[in-house]
Formats: sequence, C-alpha cells, structure tokens
Amino acid sequence: PARSDADVTCLYGSAPSPACIHTFAETYLRTAVLMDIPDPDAVDRLAAFATQALAEEATTGVSRNTTITHITSAAWLHTAALFDAELGQETPDAHNRHRLTDSEIATLVADMIVDRGPGAHGLYRYDNNLSGNDRFTALSEGHLPDFVAAVEDGSIQQPDVAAALLRAHAMGVDAQRRDEWVDYGTHSLGQRTRRAAEWMSDKLDRFFLDFFDVGRFEAAFQDTAHATSHYAGSGSLYYDRSLAELRNYEGWNEPDGLMLFTDAIARLVVGDEDVLSRLLTTTEFYLPATASSTDLTNRIFHLEHDIPATRESRWNTLPATERAGMLTHPVWLSAHGDAFEDGPSAIHREKWVREHLLCQTVPPLELVTVQAQLIPSDPTLRARDRIAASTEGDPQCFACHQKMNSLGYAFEIYNHAGFLRADDHGQAPDGTTVLDNMPDPALNAAYPSALEMMDAFADSPYVKRCFIRQTFRFFAGRDETLDDACVLSDMETAYDASGGSFVSMLETLATHDTLLYRTHEEPTP
Repeated sequence: PARSDADVTCLYGSAPSPACIHTFAETYLRTAVLMDIPDPDAVDRLAAFATQALAEEATTGVSRNTTITHITSAAWLHTAALFDAELGQETPDAHNRHRLTDSEIATLVADMIVDRGPGAHGLYRYDNNLSGNDRFTALSEGHLPDFVAAVEDGSIQQPDVAAALLRAHAMGVDAQRRDEWVDYGTHSLGQRTRRAAEWMSDKLDRFFLDFFDVGRFEAAFQDTAHATSHYAGSGSLYYDRSLAELRNYEGWNEPDGLMLFTDAIARLVVGDEDVLSRLLTTTEFYLPATASSTDLTNRIFHLEHDIPATRESRWNTLPATERAGMLTHPVWLSAHGDAFEDGPSAIHREKWVREHLLCQTVPPLELVTVQAQLIPSDPTLRARDRIAASTEGDPQCFACHQKMNSLGYAFEIYNHAGFLRADDHGQAPDGTTVLDNMPDPALNAAYPSALEMMDAFADSPYVKRCFIRQTFRFFAGRDETLDDACVLSDMETAYDASGGSFVSMLETLATHDTLLYRTHEEPTP
C-alpha cells in the first residue's frame, strides 16, 4: 500500500479514529478488493459500516479480528468487486445518459492498455542486476500513479488528459524491458535485454497477437520444416530443431518466435506512422542470435551469416524480394500452415486474409456437405496443384473456394513452415495469382506473389477500415453495430489526420461518447 503500516494497523487500536477507519477502508478497497481507484462514496460507505461494526463490539463481545473479518467481507460484496458495473454518474444529462465517474473512466482507459488497474500493488522480483525499488514491478504508489492523480483532481474527465495518459503507457522504448517484469519475472535483466528495446503495453501486445491469430504457432507441427527450401538437402535435424527453438521459450535461450514477432510490431507501433501499411510491408525483423554451428534459426529467414548477440545485430532488414510485412514472417506463415509442405496451407492463409483484412466470412467446415480432402500426395504435384485439382473442378467445392484459393496461392513462395521455397516439386516456386472477387475492386488484379499483393492491400481504404473495425472490436470488447458508425468514422479521421497513428486511433476510441456514457433502461411495469 501507499500508506505506512501504522496508517492501517491503527484499526487494531482500542479506539480507532475516524481518520484511521477511513484510511483503512480506502486502502483495503484500492489494494485488495478492486485493485483500482474506489469511488469516494464507496469508501465512505465502507468506513461507515466499519464504524458501526467497531461500536457493536462493546455489546456483542466479539474480538477485533472477528470485526475486521466482518468489515473486509463486506468490502468484497462491493458491486465493482463482483461485476464490471460502469453504471456512470447518478444524475443523467439532458439526453438521459449517465457519464462514467472519474474512477470508471480511469479504469476503462487503463483497461485498454494494461492488465493491472490504477493503484494496484506491484510485485517483488529479485534480480542481482537490480537493487532497491527497481526490483518492484510498480512504484511505491502502485501501478499507474498518474491515473490515480487524475482521478483525485478530477482531470480524468478531460479528453486531452485521458488521451495523454493512454499514450504515455501504450508503448515506448526501455532498455531494461520492465514491461516483461511481471510475465517473465523469474528471468534476469540480462535475459530480458535479449528482447528489442521497443515495447507495447499488455493489451496492445495481445491485440496484435489476436489480430494476426498466431497463438497456435507454439503448438503447430510442420513435418520436415525445411522441405522445398534452400536447405532441403542436408542438416534436416538442425533445421527442424531451430524451428522448435522458436516455439519454446527457456530463460537461457533467445526470445521465442512470438516475442520476435511482437518486437518487430512494437517498433512499428512506437514509430506510430502508417502503422497498418508498415505492418503489411515492413522488411525489418528482429531475429534471434545464433550461438553455435547447430543453431540455425537464421536459416529460417534465409540468412547465411551468423547473428551476434546484440540488439543492433538482431535487427535485420531482409531482401524485399523475399520478405515484406508480418504476413511473410515465419511465425505467421507457420501458425497458418499445414502439417505437410504440399498440404492446404494456402487455404488456411487465405482464410485469415479474408476474415481479418477484408472483414468477410468464410463458411465453416461444419457447413461443408462434401469431403473436404485433397487428392493424394504425389512427388510431381505442388500444393497448389493438389488444391486446384481437389476444389476447382467441382462446383460444390468451388462455390466457396473461388473466394479462397486465389488469395492463398500468393503465399506459395513459402513452404508450410515459413521457409522461402527454392524448388517446388521440380518447378520454380510460384506465387502468381489473379484476384477477381475482392470487396475493394481496386484490389482485383494479377500479382506475382504475396509480396506485391500486400503492397496493394496496404494502400486499400477498404482494408484500412476493416483494420479499424478489428481494433474497435478488441478494445471496446464487442462487435460494432450501426450505431457505432460515428465512432468508427472518427477513428478513421484520427488515423488519417495523424499520418497513420495507431495510438491516435485508440485515443479517439477511449475518449469517445460511445464508451463514456451509459443509458439506464427503466424496468417495464
């Protein structure tokens, strides 16, 4: 707690003062029950209850411990301890809307960026490289003390103040990577500094992992991961092992694949300019260092040179003819790849593009009434050959696959595990495709591969608006409705006016009336 022990333990005294009782009520609600800033009336109610319970000791004869248990049990029945109420202020405005209270706004804005509420306890993590207060995951005042101050002085109600607080904690650069101090608290400073210095807050990090849907990367399986790549001829055990290293994190190893993936994104978010376009076209990736002759993680990115164990060396600009954008990162390709290199990876990858970049729906397999299976493998057949033979000659199959195959074929320059193909069953790697059914007609064109296709997607207003909708869904916690047209339009305006700032778009959402007001429906008699 921010208070000294004496400020709280005074409740055990023979006659606790009103100030002592009030301090106990405020401290217990903030640091034990709500892990957030309690409304003043909630503190007053608990303090009044505690005063009455203490007074009743003289007639009931119960012990002080029993009384304190009675008081703290009552605290846990507080509505905000049981539910995310967000009922707003008691008095509605002229439109019968209830604006959120100071603490509710602070909680809402903080919840868009972090997992721990304003004023919540920090955790202690021992590290020989650190000393004193640096070993705690929060300041002595608790998490987000600037949010607490804005609640206490009422300035949290001002949109510019709330937006500035969100931006201050959304992302940044920190050589010690203290943002990982809770999630990887047992790992030393030296281990954390293998990560890039750029960081994103908990929720931003989780949004991009959710948006790119790469969570299954760690559990994915790719047989002969190096197949059809430049390294298909020898050392297969080491290539497979290198991919496995990216799927499992141990403190003594390099960062795992998901860490590398989000670190590359974090640099774009910290730059906060043309974020969506750069997500789809960046050639700059954060890679693991290579420590031995059998550590071949660099080969996954088609690099022959070793990568020294420094942050500067881990950042690599890859050839634009091989990688461009997070959809060409081996983590995304593997997460949406099949178990076998001649399997339907193209269909899995297309499904993501259709749903996440175009906001369209792909019919689920449970609605399929024919056998969803490719023709048998053959040494002379590429994956795209098997897909075409299995789906494009049958009208029942092609009714759905006409929306799927063409987008997926563009990624066939990579194998199922994300390695760049060098040969594809006796033919040159082929990512050519023709798009003719896009919701944005400007995207209908022929493309040599996913590299050029993503360039076009990066310039598409339709794709941008889908990205804004995906952002709204995650941070608002629900799907958009027709009533959200204004907030979505305002988010787009903020994004465009700021030069493609992702955080500016979040600031608009966090301070919009759509999130800050509630309407209380009166019960029907």
